[in-house]
Amino acid sequence: MRQLLALSTHKKDLVLLEEGGLDSLLREFSLEGLELLPWGEIPEEFRGRVVGVHLPFQPVWLPFWLEEHSYLREVFPGEDNLVRFFGGTRKEDFISLMAKWFRQALCLKPRYLVLHASHCGVEEVFSLRFRYDTNTVLFALAELLNLVFEETWPLGGKDLPVVLFENLWWPGLRSFQSEEIEFLFSRLRLPVSSLGLVLDTSHLLNLSYLLKRPSCSVEGPVRPAQALSLLWQAIRKIPAEIKELIRVVHLNFSPRCDLFVPDQRALEILLETKDPLERFSLARKRVLAMDPHLPFVGVDLRFLLEDLAPDFLVHELRFTDCQELFHRLTLQRSCLS
Repeated sequence: MRQLLALSTHKKDLVLLEEGGLDSLLREFSLEGLELLPWGEIPEEFRGRVVGVHLPFQPVWLPFWLEEHSYLREVFPGEDNLVRFFGGTRKEDFISLMAKWFRQALCLKPRYLVLHASHCGVEEVFSLRFRYDTNTVLFALAELLNLVFEETWPLGGKDLPVVLFENLWWPGLRSFQSEEIEFLFSRLRLPVSSLGLVLDTSHLLNLSYLLKRPSCSVEGPVRPAQALSLLWQAIRKIPAEIKELIRVVHLNFSPRCDLFVPDQRALEILLETKDPLERFSLARKRVLAMDPHLPFVGVDLRFLLEDLAPDFLVHELRFTDCQELFHRLTLQRSCLS
């Protein structure tokens, strides 16, 4: 199992380059490279260190793809906003945008690519009442990706990355059950040998919190030991043939069980907000609180990872500077030895 660090090309992550701490940090923690989320220009210093690429994600994409124009006008009023979020006003524009992301990723020659297989509307972040079911999301995603693959995937190419799908707690890929995976993989025009899964520990915890509400006995943030127990319960339910498809684990801790209830007042504020960028900002703050990417502390994670046996373990942690990242990596790595 090779250990990697998750980074993006957002300004907040580029601080590692600016402070000159990336190489020393990789050496200090015996990390063999990066899983990179690229937005825009990729610094040259990142290129030789990329092992995996996490493709960008537009969480509110399905109404655009299904051409539900009345809903789109509510969420993305004006043509400018459709161009900003989807590359244009037509399906072909969104295909082209995603194809651009794929080409950029393939140029980095990664071992694997990561995609989110889900959808969540901005109002759903607060209501927790989802507009689409899992099959609707996965069917549309396969349709979209097949068109993107037609434009980008080299036929008969060698050393191509595997395409991995990451779980979220929103409708789509979330529970690692055989029916869910078969429904998606059988519709994709890539061989099963080129497909696989990413298990994100925080996202699996968040699904547990969502499913346990309102009966969850924990009223505030959970402790790592409680979270580990919930994780183990969820992982034990994953069929053996699906575990074999899990090539990557994103390791981080999500404690906010108490946030997985509808927030009616926040939803009212959201619906009163007219600017789509402001609405996205409100939803993003809520998601960041639900999914804070904290390190695990004071628990033994070895049995869990031995059971999953991924090829890559990615430390996906939020940080503000090198010192904080160093501290959080130290805490989480202590849970692995």
